[in-house]
Amino acid sequence: MTKLTEVDGVAGVVGSFASSVSMAGADVAARNEVMMISPGSTSPLFTERAANGDFKGFWARTAPPDTYQAEALAQLASDRGFKTVATVAINNDYGIEFEQRFIEAFEKLGGTVVNADNPTRYDPKAATFTTEASAAFGGKPDAVAAILYVETGALLLKAAYEQGLTEGVQVMLTDGVKTEEFPDQVGKDVDGKPIIAGAIGTVPGADGVGLAALEKLIQEKLGKAPSAFVPQTWDAMSLLILAAQAAQENTGTGIQSKLLEVANGPGEEVNDVCEGLKLLQEGTDINFQGASGNVDIDENGDVVGNYDVWMVQDTGKIDVTDKVELQGE
Repeated sequence: MTKLTEVDGVAGVVGSFASSVSMAGADVAARNEVMMISPGSTSPLFTERAANGDFKGFWARTAPPDTYQAEALAQLASDRGFKTVATVAINNDYGIEFEQRFIEAFEKLGGTVVNADNPTRYDPKAATFTTEASAAFGGKPDAVAAILYVETGALLLKAAYEQGLTEGVQVMLTDGVKTEEFPDQVGKDVDGKPIIAGAIGTVPGADGVGLAALEKLIQEKLGKAPSAFVPQTWDAMSLLILAAQAAQENTGTGIQSKLLEVANGPGEEVNDVCEGLKLLQEGTDINFQGASGNVDIDENGDVVGNYDVWMVQDTGKIDVTDKVELQGE
């Protein structure tokens, strides 16, 4: 971020995904007045810091904060009838904030988090996870809510399986491990079935009016459907472009001054970036409707979003199977 802002002189940046990386990057962006939009950093700490004025408006995200996803995962656990849940989380901004929000939300729904007073957290730099796996799974809760990253998370879940702790316990995951490769990274049983077959999780969904066009474009260009967070990344890039056009200058301050205007309106609703550029050039106000959703961004740079439920099938394939309806929405 320092090179991009102070050497390359960019006006805007799409990224990062890891909240700890974006947290450091956002400070650099604010200091240099460069607009930063993350498509995947979901820590609630960004909301708090933005509300305190730390980012001076030079931070936004097209993925909703974990405040909402934690509620969605808790709602999913409640909907599935789980009464007792343990948590295990990576010991960083993403993991701890998600864990705490999940505990709060699940207890509010009447559930019990069995290790709430002594949460199980693991070192992101650790190489073995036997102790943490035992602490999370050992009490045989109905489910374990595991807030993980791919590399370390795969080792932790494999350690739980090898200790015979996963049988009869529902594994619940989050966006941090929703990749096509993750089931294979965790490993397979003696019958060749993924160890985590049947695991379920949540991920920010995408149901924007621009999604079909994006899916078609990616299918034509890459021969596959867009993976998690691709729609949010597309929308982040689109907003930078459209805000620069609205400001009639490709500068960080220009983009920042027009970002909420093109994202929220009022103006003509448009989901095609080229059409949006044309309308702005003609002097028409727009309200961009993204592929991930309507991308209405609040004063803290947040979107609310919606959540898909995904499951690891016996083949190792990950399929979206449902959506979570948050109570009160």
